[in-house]
Amino acid sequence: MFIDRKDGKITGVYARPQYEGQELIADDAEELVLFYNPPKTIDELRRAEYPKTDELDVALWELVVEGRPEAAEALQIKRLIVKERIPKT
Repeated sequence: MFIDRKDGKITGVYARPQYEGQELIADDAEELVLFYNPPKTIDELRRAEYPKTDELDVALWELVVEGRPEAAEALQIKRLIVKERIPKT
């Protein structure tokens, strides 16, 4: 795949070169997809699956201040599932 750029922005995408020296960014469509959407790292995948900070804050408050462990236990189960599904290598 070949592209044209103007002022840092892509202005055209072509399967074949339109002129000598045109910028090549990928040999096929699959490479083009990877060029614009690179695979996520293990850390990014895990971070997306883990409970959000707000959920952790609420669960911690309920556990420590209110003596209700249900939310904290549920979040711990969720964390363990993520660790099993997406292990660190």
